[in-house]
Amino acid sequence: MVRDSGWHLLDIGRRIERSLQLTTLLGATLVKPYNPVTERAVVESVLLACESSVMYRRRQHGVVNIAPLAEFLLFDSTNPRALIYQLDRIRENFVSLPEQSVPARASRLIDEIITHVRRASPNELEELNEQGQRQVLDTFLKTVRQQLRELSEIVETSLLAPPVEMQPLWLSGGFTTGADGEQSEVWA
Repeated sequence: MVRDSGWHLLDIGRRIERSLQLTTLLGATLVKPYNPVTERAVVESVLLACESSVMYRRRQHGVVNIAPLAEFLLFDSTNPRALIYQLDRIRENFVSLPEQSVPARASRLIDEIITHVRRASPNELEELNEQGQRQVLDTFLKTVRQQLRELSEIVETSLLAPPVEMQPLWLSGGFTTGADGEQSEVWA
């Protein structure tokens, strides 16, 4: 497939959607801790949903903890299912679009999101607060989701908006039938 502007916009949308789905899944499943047996089942389910269980098992040798899972699904730039991988591809797609078409706000925001993700620590995301929740993980995922939604809105309003000066095709020219029944071409 030709990788023109349309393809890059399609890929940006796909990557934003995949990132939103991943952060939503992790927020719904990993913020609340469970007993070890249940947590192992939840982690396995998350890995299956992300199509990453085989690669995770190969790398972690059966270790089922939140920190290695976060490292793998959020920060591993070699994992095509990881959040950082999606964000890096979004940035590459922005670079591949015509320079004047990408709003500076979108470029700055994707850089901010990537910086926010790269600064996070998997070990801190695993820590429990006084209420027994992984509050750092919850806050991190909510922040990333909010930023991704903002990025999605910027892309939608600036890159997918129709041109302001659109003119219907039927007013730009066409054919008219004269009194003698003969058609002639007319241009506005």
